[in-house]
Amino acid sequence: MYSCSGGFKKAPGVYHVQIKDMKFQPADLIVDKGDTVEWTNEDMTDHDVTEDAANGWHSAPLATGKSWKTAIYKNTTYHCNIHMVMKGNITLE
Repeated sequence: MYSCSGGFKKAPGVYHVQIKDMKFQPADLIVDKGDTVEWTNEDMTDHDVTEDAANGWHSAPLATGKSWKTAIYKNTTYHCNIHMVMKGNITLE
């Protein structure tokens, strides 16, 4: 991708997180601003993905085999609202 400033700009990346064994795998990600993270539920029960920040992003409950994704624009932490012990962290590089 070429930017207006005359240099080449890296296209946004896509990162995949598995929800499996009551964990986000990997639980810690380092991404660039604007990259997309996609969570896929590979567990035997429903899970969701909820940003810890007030009024942050959140998914609907994800049944086995279902996915949800969002673009990331800031450092953030998240959890499963259904199973509060499940936590993750996303850091911008």
